[in-house]
Amino acid sequence: ELPNIQGIEFSSKFVPSPVKGGDYFDIFEHEDRAKFGMIVAGSSGHAMSALLLSVLLKLTGQMEARKGSEPHVVVQLMVNELAPHIEVGESADVFYGMFNRRDFVLSYCRVGEVVALVQEYGSGELKALTTVGGPIEKGFNAALESATVALNPRDRLIFCTPGVVNATNLQGEPFGQDRLFKAILNAPERGVHELRNEVLYQVQNYLG
Repeated sequence: ELPNIQGIEFSSKFVPSPVKGGDYFDIFEHEDRAKFGMIVAGSSGHAMSALLLSVLLKLTGQMEARKGSEPHVVVQLMVNELAPHIEVGESADVFYGMFNRRDFVLSYCRVGEVVALVQEYGSGELKALTTVGGPIEKGFNAALESATVALNPRDRLIFCTPGVVNATNLQGEPFGQDRLFKAILNAPERGVHELRNEVLYQVQNYLG
């Protein structure tokens, strides 16, 4: 159950995949009530999925992310916990952000292929949030950094795990980022649920 945060609308959808891996999504309140955190993560392989879940639950359970640590510090803690146990061929993609409602600034760290977009209200323009390296895998040693983006009150943040862009139709062709962008741009300008439903509809329609 997502927290009720005044002035912010959330909408999410989880569709289990019969292929591989697992995803994780959470929004949690910060010790500072003007802030909240968000994690979107995906992994390859069921062993990696279980490992990633245990690490994420441990970090949020210890409230590491709620105490004001910079996002890249929190992600580095995840890497440190995961690294000794990652098998060759396994990987994890992680977006971790902290949103400050006082100034509408999102601080974040993104590694791997979690789709993270900002859609500007009015123009509808889509901007991708930066990444600091490939997915977390065996031998991962990227120098992690936090980034920030200033938002307007009616802007929309859109996150998708790689399962959306990698969804493959009967001809073996992936849905891809271009179709995702088109689905977002064609969605109603208002309403986060309508946007989510449009993306889901276009993916399912493409898969046949």
